Amino acid sequence: MTTREVVKCSHQDIELTHVRKCIETGEWGNPHWAKYLPVCEELCTIGKIVMRGTKLVIPVELRQKVTAIAHEGHVGMCGTKLRLRTKVWWPGLDKDVEKFVRACSGFQLVARPTPPEPVLPTELPSGKWQDLAIDLLGPMPAGEYIFVVVDYYSRYYEAEITTSVTAKRMIELLSKMFASHALPFTITSDNGPQVRAETFGEFLSENNIIHRKVTPLWAQANGEVECQNRSILKSMKIAHAEGKN
Repeated sequence: MTTREVVKCSHQDIELTHVRKCIETGEWGNPHWAKYLPVCEELCTIGKIVMRGTKLVIPVELRQKVTAIAHEGHVGMCGTKLRLRTKVWWPGLDKDVEKFVRACSGFQLVARPTPPEPVLPTELPSGKWQDLAIDLLGPMPAGEYIFVVVDYYSRYYEAEITTSVTAKRMIELLSKMFASHALPFTITSDNGPQVRAETFGEFLSENNIIHRKVTPLWAQANGEVECQNRSILKSMKIAHAEGKN
């Protein structure tokens, strides 16, 4: 890339035209150019070119091309940034480079996937039937669902087969279980429509039960009930293979 090309694009660049005026007047009040304010004392002009110290401030039109030149040989993200920082500058350079390199096919071929955040274990309750996890398993081939309730302390679980998955039906099933085992302190569930229903919230509130909602469709967030679900599914597959109900 030649200096002549940078001069031509700098002259036509609307952003740098306003920056040159700000440098001349010393007035940086316009919020559109606030991104230049932290380095305004380092900026100067040579003709139509804007400089930050000894570095060229690249006009918007040429930033993609300059990044591509710096990335030649697939030197990686750090190498590309290092090449650019020694000669050129523009606001948001680092973010632009990261976006460009991540879109590079070569980078995608060799890049390591971002490791997932570590899953924190749920603290064990002090007694049984205090903290419960609930989930709906299904639909099954015939249209039924299995409503699973697991006790975090004892790993004991109850399962009810139901064809209705409304908030009202879940309240009926929970009421039946609570009548047998007492009221819990907390219930953990995904953020499905049944548990978001006003009637379900009122039911828990009336019984002084705290509702903990986890991320839907992310099994790790409600691992205990998901573990029991896998066990139930295995039992069902074996029963089906053996011709049982």
